[in-house]
Amino acid sequence: MAHYAFYAEKKVSPLGSWINRVVAEKLSQLFLACLQKRPSAAVRPSILEIGPGQGLFASSLMRAAPVDYKAYEPEKTLFFALTARGINIVNAMVPPIPEDKERFEAAVLLNVLEHMPAIKAAEELLKETYRILKPAGIVFIVVPSYLDWGKQFFNLDYTHQTIMTESRLRQMLNDAGFRVLRMSYHYGCFFSGIGRIPNALARLSRLLLSVLLPRSAARSDRLQKMGILFAENIICCAEKMPC
Repeated sequence: MAHYAFYAEKKVSPLGSWINRVVAEKLSQLFLACLQKRPSAAVRPSILEIGPGQGLFASSLMRAAPVDYKAYEPEKTLFFALTARGINIVNAMVPPIPEDKERFEAAVLLNVLEHMPAIKAAEELLKETYRILKPAGIVFIVVPSYLDWGKQFFNLDYTHQTIMTESRLRQMLNDAGFRVLRMSYHYGCFFSGIGRIPNALARLSRLLLSVLLPRSAARSDRLQKMGILFAENIICCAEKMPC
């Protein structure tokens, strides 16, 4: 078994699959809105995605607009699956990013930074992203909010290594040479503050069931995942500043 193979092989419920598709569509729309606000936005912008996973965002993005898309994916099962779908992808670990300086107009890191093995690796990845972006290029980032996920941040994914919060992300981007343009949140398929309501209800349901059910069922992954079905995730768009 390869590192992170469990993600490639895990089964997702019909509800989870639907939420993932909705989230990918909405994130691609938000990303394109940020990209198109750039004064020098190209007709066919060059995009680099790190860790495309199942490729939901990539598919949504390429359906929505003409883009010159490329991705890096370290997990071989995912790499072969995306290659079979005709997606331009390289099977490699990053950082470093083996691309020329100022090659891309935008970079996408969806649920990637929290998987970096240490804060130094996350910092290096952001600095490499800065290097490969053109002047005033943008980086689009999504990370789970540790302040909301709590212990499930580590419990439900053993590859979560680097704690991410809004404050930490802002500091990291600043040190890497970026200026934050937009910071927002999504709670599962909800992209406004109303998502805090299903977030609270899902947590409450999990807590009640954990008391009523036998311990084995109460500690099951399925029940634990129910508590974070609408957990808070941070969405950030930042611009490369001059050196």
